Amino acid sequence: MTVEQAEKLGLDFESARKVAFATSRNLKEALAVAWGGPDKSGFYCHYTTLPKLLSLVCSGEWWLRRSSSQRFNDLQETKKFGKSRIAEQTFQVSFGKGVRESVALWQLYAPNDPFAVKVLIPAEQVVQWIEHCKGAELKDIIYTSIPSRRDQNVYDKKRGGTITWNGVSCNFQKDKKQSYGLSKELMDEKYTGWFKDHEWAYEDETRLCICHPLEKGEFLRVPVPGDLIERMTFTLSPWLKDEQFDEIKSTLIGALRINRSRVKGKVRKEWGRRFHRSVLSGALNFRKISPVKCPGIVTCQFGMLLKGDGKKKGAYK
Repeated sequence: MTVEQAEKLGLDFESARKVAFATSRNLKEALAVAWGGPDKSGFYCHYTTLPKLLSLVCSGEWWLRRSSSQRFNDLQETKKFGKSRIAEQTFQVSFGKGVRESVALWQLYAPNDPFAVKVLIPAEQVVQWIEHCKGAELKDIIYTSIPSRRDQNVYDKKRGGTITWNGVSCNFQKDKKQSYGLSKELMDEKYTGWFKDHEWAYEDETRLCICHPLEKGEFLRVPVPGDLIERMTFTLSPWLKDEQFDEIKSTLIGALRINRSRVKGKVRKEWGRRFHRSVLSGALNFRKISPVKCPGIVTCQFGMLLKGDGKKKGAYK
C-alpha cells in the first residue's frame, strides 16, 4: 500500500506513512517511504555535555566524528551494514526526536554527569541547515533484525526479514527471497551509516552524515548557522543540583551572546524561556551497587549467599 492509498482510507499523513512502510513488499519500497523527505515538523534533540556545547556555540562549528571510530557504542554496526571503507570516509552526528526527555539517552551519553545538557532544535531549522551544507545527508536510522556475519553458532538466535522505522516494523518473511537476501543486500556501500540492529531501536535516531574522503582527522568541523543556534533551547542535567542551575544558565548565556554576532534573523528577547530544569531531577539512580559483605559464616559466590559450616571458608552443609 502506498502513502496515497493509505491517506484515502482517512489516515493523516504520518499514519499513512507508517501503514505504507509496514506493508512494503521489499526494502526499496520501505526506504522510499522512510526516506521520502526530511520531516520539517516537530523537533530534533541532541544529548551532550556543557564543555562540548560551549565549544559549538562559541565557535559556530559542529564536530562530526568519523563513523569508524571505536568511541561509538555500537562496535558491530560498520561490520554488518554497508562497507567499512565508506565508514572510514564518513563523519556523523546523531539526533533524537521530540521534546520528551529520554532516561536511556541521558544515561547513554552523559551518565551521572551534572553538566549534561539536552539541546532541542526545531526540525525546520535543522533541515534548512542541511540543505545548505555541502554533501550532507539527514536520514532516519532503520533498525533491522538480521543474522551476524560471523559463523553461526548453535546458540545464536534466529533472526531475519524484519526492519523497523518510526516504531513500526515491516516483515519480509512471506517473501523468502527478500528475507534471506536481506543480510547481503544491506552490505551495499550505499547503506553505510543508515542501519543498526533492532536492539538499538529505542534511540529512534536521525543521523547527519557527510562523506569526506580527504579529511584525515578524527573529526570534521561543520559550520553551524548562528540562526540555528539562536533557536536552540536547553534542558539541564537531571543530576544538576538546584543551586547550580543559575550558574550554568549564566555561563551558557555568555556563550550565546557571542553567537549573536552571527545571527542574521531575529534574536530572542527573553533568555529564560530557553532554559529548562529536567523533569527527572533527583529521580535517576544509576550508581554502581556496592558488593554486599557477608556476615558470619555466610559466603558470597556469584551473587548468591551460601551457608558454610563455620570451619572452612566456602564449605557447604
